[in-house]
Amino acid sequence: MVDTEALLPQKSQGDMDVNSLKSLSEDWAKTYVKVSFLQSFSEAWAKKYVQTLTEQDRTVKSFFKDKAPAATAAKLLQSLRPASLQAWTKTEALLAHEVVRHQIDSRLIAPWEIAKDASRIYEKALSAYAEQVTPAKLSISISADLGHIRRKCTAVDPRVIGFTSMQFHYMGQLLLEPLPQTKKTH
Repeated sequence: MVDTEALLPQKSQGDMDVNSLKSLSEDWAKTYVKVSFLQSFSEAWAKKYVQTLTEQDRTVKSFFKDKAPAATAAKLLQSLRPASLQAWTKTEALLAHEVVRHQIDSRLIAPWEIAKDASRIYEKALSAYAEQVTPAKLSISISADLGHIRRKCTAVDPRVIGFTSMQFHYMGQLLLEPLPQTKKTH
């Protein structure tokens, strides 16, 4: 039988502080717990954890190396023009009354040019998707084009950007609509 009284500091229990308890627990662990067992257990656990993460990384990488993005991008490129036309119809239906209400000069809204700009950006995005370009690299490659579109749309009346924004929004929705959920998240 172990004499637990010998392990306690000479203070009364009311006088014990956190450091004394910590010291007491460390002394007890050194005496009664095999430290080498704990170290080997924690090392084994850490190795297994790292091994599991490495396997998961390999699985994720092989999933993204799939050739399916090229096929998906090719299908979406085929539906780009109809999606653009439908998107403009929705954009105009949504914002036409705002042109009158806010007295926006309708000559500033060039539907074919807006649709062409949006289509060009989506073509670049789909090409990047097919080549499995990272989102960071894609944003760098299209940032100048998007900046140019923004400057062009807001040069005379900044409110015109709403039509361009909605064209992009609706085109994205229409392009993603027929895809299975698994393709929409990549």
